[in-house]
Amino acid sequence: MGDNLLLSLDSPETSNNDNEQFVTEQKRIDDSLDRSRLAAEQAVAAARSIQSSAEELRNVVDGELVTAQRRESHLRRSLSRQEAKLATKSSEYHALASQALATSSRLEQRIAESEEARATLAMELSNALDRIAELEGILEGRASHRASLGSSRSHHCAKCDQYREELENAHKKIHAYETTIEQRTTAAQFSVEELANSLANQKRLEAEKKAMKRIHEEEIQRLQNEIEEKDALLAQFNEQLIAANDEVLEIHESQVKESKLRACGMSGVSDASAVRADEENEVLKSRIYELEEETQILRNAMETDHQAQMEKADDINILRDELDLFQRKYERAEMIITQLKRLLMGISDVCLTGTERVNTAWDNPEADQIDNALDMTVGSKRIGFY
Repeated sequence: MGDNLLLSLDSPETSNNDNEQFVTEQKRIDDSLDRSRLAAEQAVAAARSIQSSAEELRNVVDGELVTAQRRESHLRRSLSRQEAKLATKSSEYHALASQALATSSRLEQRIAESEEARATLAMELSNALDRIAELEGILEGRASHRASLGSSRSHHCAKCDQYREELENAHKKIHAYETTIEQRTTAAQFSVEELANSLANQKRLEAEKKAMKRIHEEEIQRLQNEIEEKDALLAQFNEQLIAANDEVLEIHESQVKESKLRACGMSGVSDASAVRADEENEVLKSRIYELEEETQILRNAMETDHQAQMEKADDINILRDELDLFQRKYERAEMIITQLKRLLMGISDVCLTGTERVNTAWDNPEADQIDNALDMTVGSKRIGFY
């Protein structure tokens, strides 16, 4: 140590060179520490910015998830209400359809009875025509006999003419009633065909309802899968963000510790440590860039998912409108079936009442004196034969 001291005293130039080299080395170390501290501060600021953006993105995603869950819950409640209502309507419809089928069977039976009654009336009409022909033969014979005897039987011939006129009037009424029965029978058959078509349409509507329900269930399942995927993606992003924050804080603490040591004159930073710090800063910067890129990718993915959710919400609204249209069609079908039921019951009453009125008019000799002997009242309408 004494030799070194003497050498230092004897060689002032060497001492100055050592001092300059030490000062230069100290400046280089200070610059390296400043750069490291600046890089660490920038890394911390970038990490905080990324964390703030991630928090904001997380809030947005949480809001979208809450909205999606509320929409899903609302859709489920709406579907439950619609299913309950449709189940009630379906049971009512099946009961009404069974009643309509029973009414249709009774109507077919009454139509057959009307056919038998018409055949009986046709037979009676044929007998009446034969009787008219027989009376005409008798009248011709009596006319020739009267021509030979004079006009003493004129009163009797006038009575025969009156009887023949009454028979012709009865023939006209029977023919008119036969035509009316044929028209009503055709209308009843048409009503039965309409009822069958209505039943077929109802089956088709039920199939459409089942298909729509299946589409709604698939849509709800898809939304649930998307929510689970977003939750997993957010969890992964949070883990990466926490790891990056820990890494940045560790580097920052190391830089602060080295700064404190340097301030106390105990800095042991060498060229290798400075190079290592620069490498760590570069790695940190690259890591920050990667996190920023991942954040941007996540934002783009969330924006795309949000747009897809909006489109699916529009699809759900369209499906809801189609469901409302189906309900209106269903109610209209019920109204048509009710009208058909009333029509079939009215036609049945008309057929039975018409048969009774014709039998009464045929058996009652005074019925020809009444113009409205065959008139009937069906509901609020009055039907007459002219």
